[in-house]
Amino acid sequence: MKTNKFRNSAIFVVLTATLVLTSCSPRSAQGSTPDATQTGNVSTITMSDTIDTSGEVDVDLIANLTWKTSGTVNTVKVKVGQKVTAGQTLDSLASDSMPANIITARSDLSSAQIALDNLLNSSLPRAEAQANLANAQDALDTAKDRRESKSYQRAAQYTIDQAYANFILAQEEASKWEQRYDTVDNRPESDPDRAAAFSAWAEAKQKLDQAEANLRYLEGKPDDMEIAIADGNLVLAQAQYDEALREWNRLKDGPDENDIQSAQARIDAAQATVNSQHIIAPFDGEVLSIETIPGSQVNNGAVAIVIADRSTMQVDALVDELDIFRVQLGNPVEITLDALPDVVMNGSISAINPVGSTVNGLVKYTVTISIDKTSTQLYFGSTANVSIMVSEPQDRQAVPLSAIKNDSEGEYVLRQNPDGSTERVNIQSYEIIEDLVIVTGDLKNGDTLQLTVPTESINAGPGGMFGG
Repeated sequence: MKTNKFRNSAIFVVLTATLVLTSCSPRSAQGSTPDATQTGNVSTITMSDTIDTSGEVDVDLIANLTWKTSGTVNTVKVKVGQKVTAGQTLDSLASDSMPANIITARSDLSSAQIALDNLLNSSLPRAEAQANLANAQDALDTAKDRRESKSYQRAAQYTIDQAYANFILAQEEASKWEQRYDTVDNRPESDPDRAAAFSAWAEAKQKLDQAEANLRYLEGKPDDMEIAIADGNLVLAQAQYDEALREWNRLKDGPDENDIQSAQARIDAAQATVNSQHIIAPFDGEVLSIETIPGSQVNNGAVAIVIADRSTMQVDALVDELDIFRVQLGNPVEITLDALPDVVMNGSISAINPVGSTVNGLVKYTVTISIDKTSTQLYFGSTANVSIMVSEPQDRQAVPLSAIKNDSEGEYVLRQNPDGSTERVNIQSYEIIEDLVIVTGDLKNGDTLQLTVPTESINAGPGGMFGG
Protein backbone atom coordinates (compact mmCIF):
# COMPACT_ATOMS: atom_id res chain seq x y z
CA MET A 1 0.00 0.00 0.00
CA LYS A 2 1.14 3.58 -0.71
CA THR A 3 1.96 5.66 2.39
CA ASN A 4 3.23 8.89 0.86
CA LYS A 5 0.52 10.90 2.68
CA PHE A 6 -0.83 10.61 6.20
CA ARG A 7 1.80 8.00 6.98
CA ASN A 8 1.58 8.66 10.70
CA SER A 9 -1.19 7.32 12.86
CA ALA A 10 -4.22 9.53 13.50
CA ILE A 11 -4.91 11.37 16.74
CA PHE A 12 -8.64 11.65 16.30
CA VAL A 13 -10.74 9.07 14.48
CA VAL A 14 -14.47 9.71 14.21
CA LEU A 15 -16.62 7.42 12.15
CA THR A 16 -19.43 9.33 10.52
CA ALA A 17 -20.96 6.30 8.85
CA THR A 18 -21.58 2.91 10.40
CA LEU A 19 -20.09 -0.10 8.73
CA VAL A 20 -22.94 -2.43 7.86
CA LEU A 21 -22.15 -6.04 7.17
CA THR A 22 -24.92 -8.25 5.84
CA SER A 23 -24.57 -11.93 4.99
CA CYS A 24 -25.44 -12.76 1.41
CA SER A 25 -24.93 -16.53 1.56
CA PRO A 26 -24.63 -19.17 4.25
CA ARG A 27 -21.20 -20.28 5.32
CA SER A 28 -20.04 -23.62 3.96
CA ALA A 29 -19.18 -26.26 6.42
CA GLN A 30 -16.17 -27.33 4.35
CA GLY A 31 -12.89 -25.40 4.11
CA SER A 32 -12.73 -25.97 0.36
CA THR A 33 -16.00 -24.13 -0.42
CA PRO A 34 -15.88 -20.73 -2.20
CA ASP A 35 -15.56 -17.50 -0.23
CA ALA A 36 -18.83 -16.06 1.13
CA THR A 37 -19.89 -12.62 -0.19
CA GLN A 38 -20.84 -9.87 2.23
CA THR A 39 -21.32 -6.12 1.82
CA GLY A 40 -20.06 -3.03 3.59
CA ASN A 41 -20.33 0.72 3.13
CA VAL A 42 -18.03 3.58 2.26
CA SER A 43 -17.65 5.74 5.38
CA THR A 44 -16.03 9.04 6.36
CA ILE A 45 -13.27 9.34 8.95
CA THR A 46 -12.28 12.67 10.47
CA MET A 47 -8.54 12.49 11.13
CA SER A 48 -5.43 14.61 11.51
CA ASP A 49 -1.89 14.08 10.37
CA THR A 50 0.24 13.43 13.44
CA ILE A 51 3.80 12.72 14.47
CA ASP A 52 4.15 10.18 17.26
CA THR A 53 7.16 10.13 19.53
CA SER A 54 8.03 9.95 23.22
CA GLY A 55 10.04 11.78 25.86
CA GLU A 56 10.43 12.43 29.57
CA VAL A 57 8.25 14.55 31.82
CA ASP A 58 10.15 17.51 33.21
CA VAL A 59 9.41 20.93 34.68
CA ASP A 60 10.53 24.25 33.25
CA LEU A 61 10.57 26.28 36.48
CA ILE A 62 12.55 24.54 39.22
CA ALA A 63 15.04 25.96 41.72
CA ASN A 64 17.57 24.58 44.16
CA LEU A 65 17.47 27.24 46.88
CA THR A 66 20.89 27.54 48.52
CA TRP A 67 22.21 29.34 51.58
CA LYS A 68 24.11 32.56 50.86
CA THR A 69 25.93 32.54 54.19
CA SER A 70 26.82 30.18 57.03
CA GLY A 71 25.16 29.55 60.36
CA THR A 72 22.79 27.31 62.29
CA VAL A 73 19.35 26.51 60.90
CA ASN A 74 16.70 27.89 63.24
CA THR A 75 13.33 27.01 61.72
CA VAL A 76 12.02 25.25 58.62
CA LYS A 77 8.61 26.77 57.95
CA VAL A 78 7.35 24.45 55.18
CA LYS A 79 6.81 20.78 54.44
CA VAL A 80 7.36 18.66 51.35
CA GLY A 81 4.40 19.04 49.00
CA GLN A 82 3.35 22.39 50.47
CA LYS A 83 2.37 25.18 48.08
CA VAL A 84 4.41 28.38 48.50
CA THR A 85 4.20 31.89 47.05
CA ALA A 86 6.90 34.18 45.70
CA GLY A 87 8.60 36.12 48.50
CA GLN A 88 7.56 33.66 51.21
CA THR A 89 10.24 32.86 53.83
CA LEU A 90 10.78 29.10 53.90
CA ASP A 91 13.80 28.69 56.18
CA SER A 92 15.89 30.88 58.51
CA LEU A 93 19.17 30.87 60.42
CA ALA A 94 19.42 31.48 64.15
CA SER A 95 20.17 35.17 64.87
CA ASP A 96 23.02 34.32 67.26
CA SER A 97 24.83 32.34 64.56
CA MET A 98 24.82 34.97 61.81
CA PRO A 99 28.08 36.52 60.57
CA ALA A 100 28.93 40.14 61.44
CA ASN A 101 28.30 41.37 57.90
CA ILE A 102 24.58 40.61 58.24
CA ILE A 103 24.36 42.62 61.46
CA THR A 104 26.17 45.52 59.77
CA ALA A 105 23.87 45.25 56.76
CA ARG A 106 20.82 45.69 58.99
CA SER A 107 22.15 49.07 60.12
CA ASP A 108 23.12 50.02 56.56
CA LEU A 109 19.65 49.09 55.36
CA SER A 110 17.99 51.39 57.89
CA SER A 111 20.27 54.30 56.98
CA ALA A 112 19.78 53.76 53.25
CA GLN A 113 16.00 53.68 53.63
CA ILE A 114 16.05 56.96 55.58
CA ALA A 115 18.29 58.56 52.94
CA LEU A 116 15.95 57.53 50.15
CA ASP A 117 12.93 58.78 52.07
CA ASN A 118 14.61 62.16 52.62
CA LEU A 119 15.54 62.32 48.97
CA LEU A 120 11.98 61.68 47.86
CA ASN A 121 10.18 63.85 50.39
CA SER A 122 12.49 66.72 51.50
CA SER A 123 12.23 70.14 49.74
CA LEU A 124 15.38 71.58 51.36
CA PRO A 125 17.85 70.54 48.62
CA ARG A 126 15.67 72.22 45.98
CA ALA A 127 15.37 75.44 48.01
CA GLU A 128 19.12 75.55 48.64
CA ALA A 129 19.82 75.04 44.94
CA GLN A 130 17.48 77.90 44.04
CA ALA A 131 19.14 80.27 46.56
CA ASN A 132 22.64 79.29 45.40
CA LEU A 133 21.66 80.00 41.80
CA ALA A 134 20.37 83.49 42.70
CA ASN A 135 23.56 84.34 44.62
CA ALA A 136 25.74 83.01 41.79
CA GLN A 137 23.82 85.12 39.27
CA ASP A 138 24.37 88.27 41.36
CA ALA A 139 28.09 87.54 41.74
CA LEU A 140 28.42 86.92 38.00
CA ASP A 141 26.71 90.21 37.14
CA THR A 142 29.07 92.10 39.48
CA ALA A 143 32.14 90.41 37.99
CA LYS A 144 30.97 91.27 34.48
CA ASP A 145 30.47 94.93 35.40
CA ARG A 146 33.89 95.15 36.99
CA ARG A 147 35.59 93.55 34.02
CA GLU A 148 33.73 95.86 31.66
CA SER A 149 34.95 98.87 33.59
CA LYS A 150 38.58 97.90 32.95
CA SER A 151 38.16 98.81 29.29
CA TYR A 152 37.67 102.54 30.05
CA GLN A 153 38.93 105.25 32.45
CA ARG A 154 38.73 104.30 36.05
CA ALA A 155 35.81 106.67 36.66
CA ALA A 156 33.11 108.62 34.90
CA GLN A 157 33.83 112.20 33.92
CA TYR A 158 31.71 113.69 36.67
CA THR A 159 33.71 111.68 39.21
CA ILE A 160 36.93 113.01 37.69
CA ASP A 161 35.55 116.56 37.75
CA GLN A 162 34.67 116.17 41.40
CA ALA A 163 38.16 114.85 42.14
CA TYR A 164 39.66 117.81 40.31
CA ALA A 165 37.55 120.22 42.34
CA ASN A 166 38.71 118.50 45.53
CA PHE A 167 42.30 118.88 44.31
CA ILE A 168 41.85 122.67 43.69
CA LEU A 169 40.31 123.16 47.13
CA ALA A 170 43.08 121.17 48.78
CA GLN A 171 45.68 123.16 46.85
CA GLU A 172 44.14 126.45 47.97
CA GLU A 173 43.93 125.27 51.56
CA ALA A 174 47.56 124.18 51.54
CA SER A 175 48.65 127.52 50.04
CA LYS A 176 46.71 129.44 52.68
CA TRP A 177 48.36 127.58 55.55
CA GLU A 178 51.77 127.83 53.91
CA GLN A 179 51.39 131.62 53.83
CA ARG A 180 50.22 131.62 57.44
CA TYR A 181 53.23 129.58 58.48
CA ASP A 182 55.56 131.94 56.64
CA THR A 183 54.43 134.74 58.97
CA VAL A 184 55.55 132.89 62.09
CA ASP A 185 58.42 130.84 60.70
CA ASN A 186 61.02 133.14 62.31
CA ARG A 187 59.72 132.40 65.76
CA PRO A 188 61.21 129.79 68.04
CA GLU A 189 60.08 126.24 67.45
CA SER A 190 58.54 126.24 70.88
CA ASP A 191 56.24 129.07 69.93
CA PRO A 192 52.60 127.85 70.04
CA ASP A 193 51.44 129.95 67.08
CA ARG A 194 54.37 128.72 64.96
CA ALA A 195 53.66 125.09 65.94
CA ALA A 196 49.89 125.40 65.20
CA ALA A 197 50.52 126.97 61.82
CA PHE A 198 53.04 124.30 60.86
CA SER A 199 50.69 121.47 61.91
CA ALA A 200 47.79 122.93 59.90
CA TRP A 201 50.06 123.46 56.88
CA ALA A 202 51.37 119.86 57.07
CA GLU A 203 47.84 118.47 57.26
CA ALA A 204 46.72 120.60 54.31
CA LYS A 205 49.72 119.37 52.24
CA GLN A 206 48.83 115.75 53.07
CA LYS A 207 45.25 116.28 51.87
CA LEU A 208 46.58 117.96 48.75
CA ASP A 209 48.84 115.01 47.96
CA GLN A 210 45.92 112.61 48.47
CA ALA A 211 43.59 114.68 46.27
CA GLU A 212 46.24 114.89 43.54
CA ALA A 213 46.91 111.14 43.65
CA ASN A 214 43.19 110.39 43.50
CA LEU A 215 42.76 112.70 40.52
CA ARG A 216 45.69 111.17 38.65
CA TYR A 217 44.36 107.65 39.36
CA LEU A 218 40.86 108.45 38.11
CA GLU A 219 42.19 110.12 34.99
CA GLY A 220 44.27 107.07 34.06
CA LYS A 221 43.26 103.57 32.68
CA PRO A 222 43.53 100.17 34.45
CA ASP A 223 46.93 98.47 34.22
CA ASP A 224 47.53 94.86 33.12
CA MET A 225 47.39 93.48 36.65
CA GLU A 226 43.98 95.02 37.31
CA ILE A 227 42.66 93.58 34.04
CA ALA A 228 44.06 90.11 34.83
CA ILE A 229 42.45 90.12 38.27
CA ALA A 230 39.10 91.19 36.79
CA ASP A 231 39.34 88.44 34.15
CA GLY A 232 40.06 85.81 36.80
CA ASN A 233 37.16 86.95 38.97
CA LEU A 234 34.81 86.78 35.97
CA VAL A 235 35.88 83.23 35.04
CA LEU A 236 35.40 82.08 38.62
CA ALA A 237 31.97 83.72 38.88
CA GLN A 238 30.88 82.11 35.58
CA ALA A 239 31.99 78.64 36.72
CA GLN A 240 30.18 79.03 40.03
CA TYR A 241 27.04 80.15 38.22
CA ASP A 242 27.18 77.20 35.77
CA GLU A 243 27.54 74.75 38.64
CA ALA A 244 24.63 76.34 40.50
CA LEU A 245 22.50 76.22 37.34
CA ARG A 246 23.25 72.51 36.79
CA GLU A 247 22.31 71.73 40.37
CA TRP A 248 19.08 73.71 40.04
CA ASN A 249 18.14 71.97 36.80
CA ARG A 250 18.84 68.64 38.49
CA LEU A 251 16.56 69.37 41.43
CA LYS A 252 13.94 71.82 40.19
CA ASP A 253 11.54 69.06 39.05
CA GLY A 254 12.14 66.89 42.12
CA PRO A 255 14.86 64.40 43.09
CA ASP A 256 17.31 63.40 40.37
CA GLU A 257 16.60 59.95 38.94
CA ASN A 258 20.27 58.96 39.21
CA ASP A 259 20.26 59.87 42.91
CA ILE A 260 17.12 57.79 43.43
CA GLN A 261 18.63 54.81 41.61
CA SER A 262 21.84 55.11 43.60
CA ALA A 263 19.92 55.25 46.89
CA GLN A 264 17.78 52.29 45.84
CA ALA A 265 20.90 50.33 44.87
CA ARG A 266 22.30 50.84 48.38
CA ILE A 267 19.01 49.58 49.82
CA ASP A 268 18.98 46.55 47.53
CA ALA A 269 22.58 45.66 48.38
CA ALA A 270 21.93 45.87 52.11
CA GLN A 271 18.63 43.99 51.76
CA ALA A 272 20.32 41.18 49.83
CA THR A 273 22.86 40.74 52.60
CA VAL A 274 20.13 40.76 55.26
CA ASN A 275 18.07 38.26 53.23
CA SER A 276 20.98 35.82 53.13
CA GLN A 277 19.90 34.64 56.59
CA HIS A 278 16.67 33.36 55.01
CA ILE A 279 15.59 31.02 52.24
CA ILE A 280 12.95 32.91 50.25
CA ALA A 281 10.76 31.47 47.48
CA PRO A 282 11.58 33.18 44.15
CA PHE A 283 8.28 32.14 42.54
CA ASP A 284 4.97 30.43 43.26
CA GLY A 285 5.45 26.68 43.43
CA GLU A 286 5.54 23.50 45.45
CA VAL A 287 8.19 22.21 47.86
CA LEU A 288 9.79 19.10 46.37
CA SER A 289 12.43 18.40 49.01
CA ILE A 290 13.94 19.83 52.21
CA GLU A 291 17.68 19.30 52.60
CA THR A 292 18.31 20.91 56.02
CA ILE A 293 16.76 20.50 59.45
CA PRO A 294 16.63 22.81 62.50
CA GLY A 295 19.91 22.83 64.40
CA SER A 296 22.07 21.75 61.48
CA GLN A 297 25.15 23.73 60.53
CA VAL A 298 25.18 25.03 56.95
CA ASN A 299 27.72 26.78 54.77
CA ASN A 300 27.47 29.19 51.88
CA GLY A 301 26.20 27.29 48.81
CA ALA A 302 24.53 24.40 50.64
CA VAL A 303 21.14 23.39 49.20
CA ALA A 304 18.29 24.09 51.62
CA ILE A 305 15.03 23.50 49.74
CA VAL A 306 14.02 22.51 46.20
CA ILE A 307 10.83 23.99 44.76
CA ALA A 308 9.15 23.74 41.36
CA ASP A 309 6.18 25.26 39.61
CA ARG A 310 4.07 22.32 38.45
CA SER A 311 2.11 24.61 36.15
CA THR A 312 5.24 24.61 33.94
CA MET A 313 5.33 20.83 33.46
CA GLN A 314 6.64 19.84 30.05
CA VAL A 315 7.89 16.99 27.91
CA ASP A 316 11.11 17.07 25.90
CA ALA A 317 10.72 14.74 22.93
CA LEU A 318 12.80 13.90 19.85
CA VAL A 319 11.45 14.38 16.32
CA ASP A 320 13.08 12.90 13.21
CA GLU A 321 14.71 15.30 10.74
CA LEU A 322 12.20 14.20 8.06
CA ASP A 323 9.33 15.41 10.23
CA ILE A 324 10.74 18.42 12.08
CA PHE A 325 9.88 20.85 9.26
CA ARG A 326 6.19 20.04 9.74
CA VAL A 327 6.28 20.94 13.43
CA GLN A 328 5.42 24.51 14.40
CA LEU A 329 5.17 26.41 17.66
CA GLY A 330 1.67 26.08 19.06
CA ASN A 331 0.89 22.70 17.45
CA PRO A 332 -1.58 20.86 19.74
CA VAL A 333 -0.33 17.66 21.33
CA GLU A 334 -1.94 14.68 23.07
CA ILE A 335 0.09 13.15 25.88
CA THR A 336 -0.22 9.81 27.64
CA LEU A 337 2.00 8.18 30.23
CA ASP A 338 3.24 4.61 30.19
CA ALA A 339 2.18 4.38 33.82
CA LEU A 340 -1.29 5.84 33.11
CA PRO A 341 -2.17 4.80 29.55
CA ASP A 342 -5.87 5.62 29.95
CA VAL A 343 -5.22 9.23 31.02
CA VAL A 344 -4.97 11.62 28.08
CA MET A 345 -3.53 15.10 28.67
CA ASN A 346 -3.31 18.02 26.30
CA GLY A 347 -0.45 20.38 25.54
CA SER A 348 1.23 22.37 22.79
CA ILE A 349 4.65 22.87 21.23
CA SER A 350 6.39 25.69 23.13
CA ALA A 351 9.96 25.40 21.82
CA ILE A 352 11.88 23.79 18.96
CA ASN A 353 15.64 23.34 19.31
CA PRO A 354 17.17 24.15 15.90
CA VAL A 355 20.32 22.19 16.71
CA GLY A 356 19.96 18.50 15.98
CA SER A 357 21.68 15.53 17.61
CA THR A 358 22.53 12.11 16.23
CA VAL A 359 20.68 9.20 17.86
CA ASN A 360 21.49 5.71 16.58
CA GLY A 361 22.68 7.18 13.30
CA LEU A 362 19.57 9.34 12.80
CA VAL A 363 19.38 13.11 13.22
CA LYS A 364 16.79 14.13 15.81
CA TYR A 365 15.57 17.50 17.05
CA THR A 366 14.30 18.23 20.55
CA VAL A 367 10.86 19.79 20.84
CA THR A 368 9.44 21.04 24.13
CA ILE A 369 5.78 20.39 24.85
CA SER A 370 4.09 22.46 27.55
CA ILE A 371 1.47 20.40 29.37
CA ASP A 372 -1.87 22.10 30.00
CA LYS A 373 -3.04 22.36 33.59
CA THR A 374 -4.09 18.93 34.80
CA SER A 375 -5.21 17.30 38.02
CA THR A 376 -3.08 14.24 37.25
CA GLN A 377 -0.11 13.85 39.57
CA LEU A 378 2.94 13.86 37.31
CA TYR A 379 6.37 12.59 38.30
CA PHE A 380 9.55 14.00 36.86
CA GLY A 381 11.37 11.62 34.56
CA SER A 382 8.35 9.44 33.75
CA THR A 383 7.97 8.33 30.13
CA ALA A 384 5.40 10.21 28.07
CA ASN A 385 4.02 9.25 24.67
CA VAL A 386 3.05 12.23 22.54
CA SER A 387 1.11 12.72 19.33
CA ILE A 388 1.81 16.05 17.67
CA MET A 389 -1.01 17.27 15.44
CA VAL A 390 0.65 18.86 12.40
CA SER A 391 -2.46 19.47 10.28
CA GLU A 392 -6.08 20.47 10.73
CA PRO A 393 -8.64 17.63 11.00
CA GLN A 394 -9.75 16.40 7.58
CA ASP A 395 -12.56 14.15 6.40
CA ARG A 396 -11.22 11.08 4.56
CA GLN A 397 -13.02 8.26 2.81
CA ALA A 398 -12.60 4.82 4.31
CA VAL A 399 -13.64 1.35 3.17
CA PRO A 400 -13.62 -2.00 4.95
CA LEU A 401 -10.27 -3.72 4.74
CA SER A 402 -11.87 -6.79 3.14
CA ALA A 403 -13.40 -4.70 0.33
CA ILE A 404 -10.03 -4.00 -1.30
CA LYS A 405 -8.89 -6.24 -4.11
CA ASN A 406 -5.77 -6.21 -6.24
CA ASP A 407 -4.90 -7.37 -9.73
CA SER A 408 -2.52 -6.47 -12.52
CA GLU A 409 -4.28 -3.13 -13.01
CA GLY A 410 -3.90 -2.16 -9.37
CA GLU A 411 -6.17 -1.79 -6.35
CA TYR A 412 -9.95 -1.66 -6.71
CA VAL A 413 -13.28 -2.31 -5.00
CA LEU A 414 -16.55 -3.70 -6.33
CA ARG A 415 -19.44 -1.30 -5.88
CA GLN A 416 -22.86 -2.93 -5.74
CA ASN A 417 -25.53 -0.99 -7.61
CA PRO A 418 -29.20 -0.83 -6.57
CA ASP A 419 -30.14 -3.32 -9.33
CA GLY A 420 -27.74 -5.89 -7.88
CA SER A 421 -25.04 -5.45 -10.51
CA THR A 422 -21.46 -4.62 -9.57
CA GLU A 423 -18.87 -2.32 -11.08
CA ARG A 424 -15.15 -1.96 -10.60
CA VAL A 425 -13.89 1.27 -9.00
CA ASN A 426 -10.14 1.84 -8.98
CA ILE A 427 -8.80 3.23 -5.73
CA GLN A 428 -5.58 4.30 -4.01
CA SER A 429 -5.14 2.96 -0.48
CA TYR A 430 -3.32 4.62 2.40
CA GLU A 431 -3.04 3.75 6.08
CA ILE A 432 -5.11 1.22 7.99
CA ILE A 433 -7.29 2.41 10.88
CA GLU A 434 -8.37 -0.70 12.76
CA ASP A 435 -10.55 -2.62 10.21
CA LEU A 436 -10.83 0.31 7.80
CA VAL A 437 -8.49 1.61 5.10
CA ILE A 438 -8.18 5.24 4.00
CA VAL A 439 -8.68 5.43 0.22
CA THR A 440 -9.17 7.84 -2.66
CA GLY A 441 -11.26 7.07 -5.70
CA ASP A 442 -14.61 7.65 -7.40
CA LEU A 443 -16.63 6.70 -4.32
CA LYS A 444 -19.38 8.35 -2.33
CA ASN A 445 -20.17 8.14 1.33
CA GLY A 446 -22.65 5.28 1.83
CA ASP A 447 -21.77 3.36 -1.34
CA THR A 448 -22.29 -0.40 -0.88
CA LEU A 449 -19.21 -2.50 -1.52
CA GLN A 450 -18.75 -6.23 -1.84
CA LEU A 451 -16.57 -7.76 0.83
CA THR A 452 -14.65 -10.97 0.54
CA VAL A 453 -14.62 -12.87 3.82
CA PRO A 454 -13.13 -16.38 3.75
CA THR A 455 -15.11 -19.11 5.43
CA GLU A 456 -11.91 -20.48 6.89
CA SER A 457 -8.88 -18.72 8.32
CA ILE A 458 -6.90 -17.08 5.50
CA ASN A 459 -3.27 -18.02 5.16
CA ALA A 460 -1.13 -15.19 3.85
CA GLY A 461 0.06 -15.91 0.32
CA PRO A 462 2.34 -14.21 -2.14
CA GLY A 463 1.50 -10.72 -3.36
CA GLY A 464 1.34 -8.83 -0.05
CA MET A 465 -1.75 -7.75 1.89
CA PHE A 466 -3.85 -7.26 -1.22
CA GLY A 467 -2.12 -9.83 -3.49
CA GLY A 468 -4.26 -11.42 -6.28
